[in-house]
Amino acid sequence: MDFSFFSNLNQTLIDLLSAGVVIGLLIALVYIINRLFKWINKKIKDVYSSKIKGINIKGYDIITPRYALKLVIGGIKIIRAFLLLIIIYFWLPLLFTVLPWSKGLTEQLWDYVLTPVKIAGNAFIDYLPSLFFILVTALIVRYIIRLLKFFAEEVEREKLKLTGFYKDWAKPTYNIFRFIVYIFALVIIFPYLPGSNSPAFQGISLFVGILLSLGSTSIIANAVGGLMIIYMRPFVIGNVIKIGEVTGKVVTKNLLVTRLYTLQREEITVPNKMVIENKITNYTSEDVDKGVYLHTEITIGYDVPWRKVHEVMLNATVNIEEIMQTPEPYVLQKALNDFSVLYELNAFTEKADMMPFLYSKLHQNLQDGFAENNIEILSPNYQAVRDGNKSTVPANTNNDQKDS
Repeated sequence: MDFSFFSNLNQTLIDLLSAGVVIGLLIALVYIINRLFKWINKKIKDVYSSKIKGINIKGYDIITPRYALKLVIGGIKIIRAFLLLIIIYFWLPLLFTVLPWSKGLTEQLWDYVLTPVKIAGNAFIDYLPSLFFILVTALIVRYIIRLLKFFAEEVEREKLKLTGFYKDWAKPTYNIFRFIVYIFALVIIFPYLPGSNSPAFQGISLFVGILLSLGSTSIIANAVGGLMIIYMRPFVIGNVIKIGEVTGKVVTKNLLVTRLYTLQREEITVPNKMVIENKITNYTSEDVDKGVYLHTEITIGYDVPWRKVHEVMLNATVNIEEIMQTPEPYVLQKALNDFSVLYELNAFTEKADMMPFLYSKLHQNLQDGFAENNIEILSPNYQAVRDGNKSTVPANTNNDQKDS
């Protein structure tokens, strides 16, 4: 009778029983770990309101307490999953050891894990010189940027004064130089980046470059316009200006757009490309005296003495509080037209932001003043039919000259 069959059967049963015990131990261990982490999560939630705080900087919640709790619980879940993976991984060789027919799988399993770890470790060691070069370059760039920022802040605060260099140039100039430094640093470290020589990396770089070149035409035009505005200084923030047909106060001036706030409480955004293509009128430039001259034109017939016209026009400025009497308003006779004389009233005000209202008041006073003196306003055009006998020279011209 062959007892080897029973011997092999007994050994197989023992191996299966041992494997069952190992599996049972694993299940028990996994159960204990899950219960432990469940208890930890419960304890964390219990102390959530008093112990877990968010991150707050200057009144702004970067991370709220509720989100901080989610991060903590998420981190604990990751630790639990990692711990279970480690246990299962080291449990498998034990199971394979118990089952003789699976002993070869143990070495194969270790090879699956150790081979990529060895490859990654060797690659990291080989990459250390390049990594050291990148870190040194980044450190140098960091201190160069800090130095540029220091000088920019000193100029902006007017602690450091450079001849011909305005303080509002400091920040944009710093941004330009910072951009140049970053680009130069990227060019230097690009060959040392992992995979920079691979066809895939080069293809992505080419694709991104094409997208930028095709989609940034208007952006570049506006950026160039913004640089011209910054360094030509046709206006600064706070000036009242007119761009084309738009008049308002400058509230924003950046590299791409200029924003004006009008008297109608409208915020108008003008691309810088359009700004430099239009005529810019600055009513409150810091390079001239504070204030602006209001000027309006009107045509009056030759039959009205010009001294009387001057008197009526100057009187129109007297009862407008915002119009200064020093310097004195004045009238110019700008043209002797075929049928009328073109007069221009000039009056000074420091309220440039109120110009539309002041022009309205001035025009109202002019209309009232000429109406009270029975003087006909001939704007914008005048044509008369005469019999040839009546002169357009005022009858009391000589008397007016004597009085003057």
